[in-house]
Amino acid sequence: MIWPYISLGVNYTPFFDKSLSSQARTELGANGLDLENSYGLAYRVAVDWTISENRLLNASTWKINIDTDASFNSALGKVKVSAYVDPWVYMISLGYRV
Repeated sequence: MIWPYISLGVNYTPFFDKSLSSQARTELGANGLDLENSYGLAYRVAVDWTISENRLLNASTWKINIDTDASFNSALGKVKVSAYVDPWVYMISLGYRV
C-alpha cells in the first residue's frame, strides 16, 4: 500500500561549533563569531510504501527556512549581517512498525 502525505511544521535550528575561516581571521582581523538561533517553517512532501506487514519504505523531501543574524568583531569594528540558508533535504528511510 502507498501512503502519500504533505506536512507543515516549525523548525528550530541552534548553531553549535561556530568558527570563522582562517582567511576571515587573517584578512579582516575577525573574531568572536555569534549566530542567533533560528525559527522557521518546514514543509515536507513524502510517501510511505508498505513492504510487508511490519516494514515500510519512506521517501521524503523537506524545504526548511533557516534565517539567522551573524555578527563578529573585525579590525574596522563590529560587523552584523543576515544569513538565509533555506536548504532542500532529501531522505529515504526504512521503518518498522510494532
